[in-house]
Amino acid sequence: MATISLDGEDTGGTPPSGAPSEVIHSSREGAKRPAENGADSPKSKESLADLVKRGQRESKGFKERWWDFCDKYGKGFYDPHRHEQRLLQDFMRLEEKRANGSYSSSSSRSASSRSRSRRRRRRHGRDRRRHHHRRRKRRRRTRSRRRSRTSRSSSGSDSYSGSSKHSKRSKEESPKKSDEKEAEAKVKAADKDLEQAKHVIKSAIAEEEKRLKAEADAEIAAVQAEVDQEVATQIKQVEEKLSVDKASRMTEAKERLDQALAQQIKDAKAKLHKEAEDKIKEGRDKIIADSKQAVLDAKAKAVTDRAEQIERAEQRLSDA
Repeated sequence: MATISLDGEDTGGTPPSGAPSEVIHSSREGAKRPAENGADSPKSKESLADLVKRGQRESKGFKERWWDFCDKYGKGFYDPHRHEQRLLQDFMRLEEKRANGSYSSSSSRSASSRSRSRRRRRRHGRDRRRHHHRRRKRRRRTRSRRRSRTSRSSSGSDSYSGSSKHSKRSKEESPKKSDEKEAEAKVKAADKDLEQAKHVIKSAIAEEEKRLKAEADAEIAAVQAEVDQEVATQIKQVEEKLSVDKASRMTEAKERLDQALAQQIKDAKAKLHKEAEDKIKEGRDKIIADSKQAVLDAKAKAVTDRAEQIERAEQRLSDA
């Protein structure tokens, strides 16, 4: 069945098994509306969103592709009404390309299986048509013979009529039995083909699972090795940084301690110097005061002694 792209050209492709043909065909109409109603027409956006929703309901593969597209380009929002019209159009264009047969080999495998089934149906249809044609010919012969016999003898005997009925019944039953045998043989062949196909599919699935598991294990091991190496590198960098930081902090602490000790020594020296100056000043003042007092006492004593000498001299003078 031919499909039509979003640009209105007949591509001649067939829709994939995972995409509903109604959705692919209707996407062309939903994509033409923006050119008529504007780039952000609510009607065209709603119609595209409805197409995406219907496709999700009708096809599991369509739903998975829509979810993958939303995870990559739609910020993880699966509701088509929450996206812009351009994103919906891009997704429907991808579905058109998928419908035209430009994607994975799964479409070719499904197309080959469909072609085999079509050939099988055609072969079966030709066999059925041949068989029906033969039956019609036999029926015409029997009718013509019956008419000729009835025209030759209208009365006829009962024995002859019974034998003709028996021969007629046997002739009618023989093609039925051959048809039944042919149908049974075809059913058996179809069952055998189906079992072989199932076996092939199972073996292919098992091989694919083994391959995927081996690839996943190899990727996990590689990622684990990279993570371990990165963690070891980060730990080494952190240790080096901590050692450098520790050395710098120790140096800074030592400098601060030296500065604090120097300041304390300076303060102690200043304090002791001030106390010494105060004591020296106090002693000097005391010595000066004591010397002044001693001079005053000496003067007073000298005056007293001189007065006594004068008195003695005057006494001698008076006595003399």
